[in-house]
Amino acid sequence: EDSTNGATFVDTGYGSTHVHYNVGNLYTTEVMSIVVGWAILEDAFLTVCKPSRDGNNFAQRFNVLNNLVTTLSPSYGANKRIDRLFSSVSQDYWKYANLNLATIRTFGTLEFRPYHSTWDTKEIRAWIDRIINFCKGMVTIGTPVQVLELADRDLDSFITKYAGVPATEQLIDLTRRNISTAFRLAYVVDEWEDIKALRENP
Repeated sequence: EDSTNGATFVDTGYGSTHVHYNVGNLYTTEVMSIVVGWAILEDAFLTVCKPSRDGNNFAQRFNVLNNLVTTLSPSYGANKRIDRLFSSVSQDYWKYANLNLATIRTFGTLEFRPYHSTWDTKEIRAWIDRIINFCKGMVTIGTPVQVLELADRDLDSFITKYAGVPATEQLIDLTRRNISTAFRLAYVVDEWEDIKALRENP
């Protein structure tokens, strides 16, 4: 009471909970596996967020992959440090995306922004655990192309296991479209690996 001067806090549902996942110890391809996984599963994660977060100016959908494909061109190579790889990612362009990539350069993290605000610590913990499970899962699967192939091969299980939500018919349809969008992004990383192999074995 003393610290708030008797003020009453009201959760309007328009605030947000941001989770930063440390990627400073990951290889570039591992980080990109997480990015590709998010591009595929974003709709699944949004099912546990309040409707006010979808389309919110401060939580924009991760649907600007064409820009990212251009930014992360093969010329960067798979052997670049992760902060340098993302040095061309615009802070202003990405900072309000559901998955903010600009924080890689500033904090060495991926910032997940879509979740609504809440005072419920158990709810926040559950969201954090969901993000951790997802990130670790994508890295364990392997390369971005392997993430893409697994999602394409067994989408129902992919949604349930890595987003932690039921794979409804509508969600499967939405996610299937996301796979098509994520295809180009995954194969940009595959090109890095090809270039790296050529450099090591001319």
